[in-house]
Amino acid sequence: NGQWSILKDGPGSSAWSDADGFDFENAEPILVPGNIWEAFPGYNGVSWYGKVFNDYLVSEENERMYLRFEAVQYSCDVYLNGEKLGSHIGSEVPFEYDVTDIIRPNEENFIAVAVSNGKGMLLAGSNTETGAFWDCGGIWQEVSLISRPEVYISDVYAKPDWKTGEVEMDITVANETEEQKTVSIGAAINEKGGAVVENIAAQSFQAAPGENTFTIKG
Repeated sequence: NGQWSILKDGPGSSAWSDADGFDFENAEPILVPGNIWEAFPGYNGVSWYGKVFNDYLVSEENERMYLRFEAVQYSCDVYLNGEKLGSHIGSEVPFEYDVTDIIRPNEENFIAVAVSNGKGMLLAGSNTETGAFWDCGGIWQEVSLISRPEVYISDVYAKPDWKTGEVEMDITVANETEEQKTVSIGAAINEKGGAVVENIAAQSFQAAPGENTFTIKG
């Protein structure tokens, strides 16, 4: 988040994915979160965001680092230190990239994001001509650098049964390693005020590389 630099797409833009090639001299300042029209009112097309930052995020052993975008309108290509991380389409869904092997700890790093905000009918089907949706585009939600363990809970889906008082939970565990890992999963069910009404004893599961879903009941 904070202040970035932004350029309209143009000659030489193929070099703007790297700090040495980004045209800071002719760039406009822009705040993130925000939208492209704050720098270029009424502009529709491709814009390049750039930001130099220092990585002082402390990660523990067996943790990985991720660059996370809460939302970008509408499509974008993302680069870190000149290396393309990937592309994303859609202005409402968060997305992230594993940057553990690309980021330079305790040194300057450079993020570049090429954002396309086409005029008129967006690919999502929103009709901008009627005023129902502004096609100003940009990095309009937060950007963050986060760390998390190599094995972690990525989702929880609780299914209460009001007849029996039991709760079934589907726990999704992401294993970012290349090896099977033993995980222990338990849960506590709390009242709204915070008092614990039931503890679900921890159970052991084998998590293969990738995403795994395990079910516990209480």
